[in-house]
Amino acid sequence: MKKVIMLIFIISSLSYATELTLNKSLEIAIKNNLSIRSLKVDNKNLEKDLEITENNKYGDIKYNVNASTDISKTSYSTSILYSQPIFTGGKITEKINIAKYNVRKGEITENNIISQISTNVIDKYIEALNYKKKIDYYENSIEELKNEYKKIKLKYENKKATKMDLLQIEANILSKESELIDISNQYEISIQNIKNLLNIENDFDVTDFDVEINNIDYENDLNKIINTNEVKTKEIELKIAESNLKIDKAAYLPEVNLDLSYGGNGNNITDSVKNAEVNIGVSISGTLFDFNETKNNIYIAKKDIEKINIEKEKEIDDLQLTLKTSYLNIKRINKSIISKEKEIELKTEIFKLNKIKYENNQLTLEDYLNSENDLLLSQLKLVELKTTLYTEYQNYLDTIN
Repeated sequence: MKKVIMLIFIISSLSYATELTLNKSLEIAIKNNLSIRSLKVDNKNLEKDLEITENNKYGDIKYNVNASTDISKTSYSTSILYSQPIFTGGKITEKINIAKYNVRKGEITENNIISQISTNVIDKYIEALNYKKKIDYYENSIEELKNEYKKIKLKYENKKATKMDLLQIEANILSKESELIDISNQYEISIQNIKNLLNIENDFDVTDFDVEINNIDYENDLNKIINTNEVKTKEIELKIAESNLKIDKAAYLPEVNLDLSYGGNGNNITDSVKNAEVNIGVSISGTLFDFNETKNNIYIAKKDIEKINIEKEKEIDDLQLTLKTSYLNIKRINKSIISKEKEIELKTEIFKLNKIKYENNQLTLEDYLNSENDLLLSQLKLVELKTTLYTEYQNYLDTIN
């Protein structure tokens, strides 16, 4: 299982009282995912392939019963044949190695799929929580404006405010309510996306979250890249290619088998069994000329090895670049969050002061509304920054698995 940021989610169902942690939701997603279930079946088959390949070194036992007839009589022959490979130039050994590599590759592929699914679930949670936090800020903003609207309406009725003031704040409320509807719709869509990933039907709500980013040791994490699943997969592919090269080279060598037979001939099956004899022999077979087929296969196998080495080097370079990009982004976003939090602290005080000034007729309604909207935009920006920070940190962890 991939590393997951220490983050606790508590989800309250709208239809029933229950709590669902992030770890539990990941467990549900992995358990219910059809791709993983299908891959587990494939991996079981790979284990069986390994068992079959390993058994090939023991040779095989066959039987034969034959009846032939002419005008005068019918004759029968029965035999049991056992052939044991003695020397194959390493073909059987390398085929067993390839089967073992494929089993390991299947395990890594399964881990990668689980990692991808986990990332998808986490990303959708973050998306939902992003919208949820924005909804909270919009609702607070609308509540603030509606309270002020009541005051302005009362002033208007007492001819202490103009109709323009009333229309202006009504327009602001309607505009924010429209934006709230859009955000709420996005929230519902993100919840449905989570339900689809978990393969569940029950509705639920999400709560706010805190992200704890552990101290990042970038230089040390760079060294971890060579142990990532992506690099390990390339190393396994390289070993498979090297085994295939050995198999191709073995085509130049003869194959030696020990052959053991027990059988005989007779006028009926019983007689053929009674007349059975034991024969032991050694067979040697090989290819005298194959029109350069083996030579060309060896050339292709060597080029496959060369290609995989290049791909492995590129994979490492790409991962190093991704890790560095995420690391630099995390540093930048952290600074931006600190700056934005200070900005919100300042704008909150400015808004409080402007509200007092407006209530004392020392500030226009437009300036008051601009101050309130300015604070809201900064709060929404902070939500985006925190969401981006979490996503970037998750990308960082994904890179080093």
